[in-house]
Amino acid sequence: MNGSAPVSGAVAGGYVPGQGAGQGLQFTTPAGVFEGPAGSTAVLEGPAEVGEVGIAVPGLIVLDVSWSMAGDLDRASAALERFRTKLRQNGMTSPNAYLGIVTFADTARTDLPFTRVADPSVQMPAVAARGNGTNFAAAFDEAFAMARTGLPLLATTSDGAKRTIFRPSIFFVSDGEHNTGGDWRPSVAKLKATGKFNVFGFGYRDADPATIREIADEGLAYFAKQGEDPDTMFEKILEVILRSMVSATVTANGQAATPTAPTAVPVVDPSTDPATAGLALIDPIDPNFD
Repeated sequence: MNGSAPVSGAVAGGYVPGQGAGQGLQFTTPAGVFEGPAGSTAVLEGPAEVGEVGIAVPGLIVLDVSWSMAGDLDRASAALERFRTKLRQNGMTSPNAYLGIVTFADTARTDLPFTRVADPSVQMPAVAARGNGTNFAAAFDEAFAMARTGLPLLATTSDGAKRTIFRPSIFFVSDGEHNTGGDWRPSVAKLKATGKFNVFGFGYRDADPATIREIADEGLAYFAKQGEDPDTMFEKILEVILRSMVSATVTANGQAATPTAPTAVPVVDPSTDPATAGLALIDPIDPNFD
């Protein structure tokens, strides 16, 4: 991992992150402005660009749609549309960012394969409650299968050119606990064992903070305040995801422009260096799974 550039997944304007204890969704960011790497900012203004480019920075939202989420999912769908609009308005991010969506209840499915959502012809999927229970194992098994199929497909452009795939981030969102199916931990371990992902966790309502921390990489767990308005909560969740994707694409573009440039950034390993908690790796990966 030496030479991989870390990008903060925790710091937004005016917000001080915790040290591995999980982040609270209680930050304030000026409208349209998100923290970029090395303290730079990315202002979400300007035309979208959707031409073929040589890099891809994928993000995968894994969203709980069990019945306890029924009252929230219309808000989630509306927030996703606003997220897509903001993503399109960032000229550096829009050509490079690919978003996928996996939804889960007692079973899981891919509702959106990795897609350049800046393309105005793309329709965002509607999300609705379903199923009978909440199965984290199914969610992560589907995320693994979707990435295993989808990442290699991103490696070649429509005209046959090669595209560099940067480390994807998985954004897991749930309001509750796993309550059906087998143990979810082996499914999470299998995904993390590939060494190809950053894993963020977002929990609210009845979600157990300890579980969300166990799912997420160190320092990348976020929690909503009790009773937080769902509209505000989903905006904040997607704000973190958008900021992460903006930071990732800015960093990836810089690395792609000067791939042999020396770097002094640390390996992100909170188990040996607690100062790296809350940092997400942004580096090229092999999109093929063994």
